[in-house]
Amino acid sequence: MPGHKGNLSPNFALLCKMEDAYKTIFKSGRLYARQFTAADLEEYVKLDSNKDVMRYIGGPRDQETIEKNLKGIIEYYEQHPGFGVWAVCKRRTNEFIGWVCLKNLDQTTEKELGYRLFKSAWGKGYATEISKEALEYGFWDHELSRIVAITVPENVRSLSVIKKLGFRYKREDNFYGKEVQFFALKYGEWERGRGKM
Repeated sequence: MPGHKGNLSPNFALLCKMEDAYKTIFKSGRLYARQFTAADLEEYVKLDSNKDVMRYIGGPRDQETIEKNLKGIIEYYEQHPGFGVWAVCKRRTNEFIGWVCLKNLDQTTEKELGYRLFKSAWGKGYATEISKEALEYGFWDHELSRIVAITVPENVRSLSVIKKLGFRYKREDNFYGKEVQFFALKYGEWERGRGKM
């Protein structure tokens, strides 16, 4: 169960086992994306303090930073309704495996697709699967005209997902204090390429 520390009431613990106990944003065949809650802190700490997961994103975070980041994620839901960073869980077991996001790119109004998964979830097609749903959610539900994505060239796995989703390389740029490759996907390009994904 995501974020369960053993000190929750039995009724609340039961709710946490259910997919709809949290606000589910969208679902795929194997996964669903839902809003984070404070109960997810334990799993979120494991994710963002993992050196392999954070290798290309500035390295592992400390507990204080992670707590602050989770607080910001939860507050973002009210500040930007319909967008944010969402917990990704397996539909069959409700196991938390990481997150996917559709939110404002660093200091811009561009909507950025992003994802971060535990190493145990790599190589199973999860990032591509949940990202496809995030794109559909952004383009159809929110009628976005363009969605962007960034990565560093060394992050071969992330680069592969971005390209598989149909994003097109635009330029080298600097976001979140890092030199990155900037990709974009327009609605028309996404619509034409959906059957090829």
